Amino acid sequence: MGLSLDIVDAIEPLAEDWDALADRVQAPPHLYASFLDAWRRSLAPREDLYVVIARSGSELAGVLALCGSRFGLSTPPRYGRAGGVASDGAVLAALWSHALRKLRPGAVRLGPVVKGGSARAAMLAASRDAGFPVAEWAHSELTSIECEGGWDTYLAGRSKNLRKDLRRRSRRLSERGEHAFEFHRGPAAAGPPFDELLVLEGAGWKGREGTAIVSSTNQLDFYRSLAAWTAGRDALGVSILRHEGKAIAANLCIDFHGVSYQLKAAYDERQSALSPGKLLLAADIERAFAAGISRIDLGGHAEDYKLPWATSSEPVSEAEAYLTGPRGGVRRLARQMHHRVSSRPGERVS
Repeated sequence: MGLSLDIVDAIEPLAEDWDALADRVQAPPHLYASFLDAWRRSLAPREDLYVVIARSGSELAGVLALCGSRFGLSTPPRYGRAGGVASDGAVLAALWSHALRKLRPGAVRLGPVVKGGSARAAMLAASRDAGFPVAEWAHSELTSIECEGGWDTYLAGRSKNLRKDLRRRSRRLSERGEHAFEFHRGPAAAGPPFDELLVLEGAGWKGREGTAIVSSTNQLDFYRSLAAWTAGRDALGVSILRHEGKAIAANLCIDFHGVSYQLKAAYDERQSALSPGKLLLAADIERAFAAGISRIDLGGHAEDYKLPWATSSEPVSEAEAYLTGPRGGVRRLARQMHHRVSSRPGERVS
């Protein structure tokens, strides 16, 4: 049966079928309608939204969400790592082709996205078929831990310095009094443990720099909505390291389809000599192995503190396709200037 394609501007009428499709293909949480709806309501209420949908008969087969602006279209933040929800690669390519053909944006940006993934391949193929020149920039790396062979085997494979430091910090923590590691799951995590993480993060450097969750009412609304949704699916996790009963480190994660996505981490800077964040991360990784998690997505950029823990990394890039003619040319020139000023790796145009 062939595909029928359409473009709508609302999430709600599709939400149930969209989330069901995401469940079937075991999509990451940020590709669910519930995630995108929470993001849009809290952080982007004025963004134009185009939802490209594909149906096979009466069944939803694919969804691609794009945000619009005077510059063109882009995948929403966090959304670009997969680029859409589809039953297979052919459906994903059809979604991109329909968006480019019907919307005719001056430019469309996908990113950051794993270079070896189906999202990038579908977007690049559709852009070339539509006659859109494409530029691509190296962005970062996505680091993760493949949970194979058990915790002991994994730890033995880490560097000697990391293992020695963990033993030393753990011994020092024990010498200073009682401590305990806690892990809260589902609705229980969304209550006091989540609030403790917010307080801990807001009291540290993220609070001083204005990047903590509590630094923005809109950001706080988004994370509370996200916590409520994932807690209802029993996917929300909050881990806490306590010393003498007081939280000195906390991590926020979402476990979806056997993958643990690390979202936020905070620690009490007054206890930095104990490296509570490092000790809690080690406990979280051990917990993931014991729980049968297949992979831990360390999230964000390949920061230095993540590299000693990671067992794999994937190159990530941004890709942008341009409509031929003045509109696309102006946008392409603007992006070239932006990347030169920000000293990113060079552009590859195809």
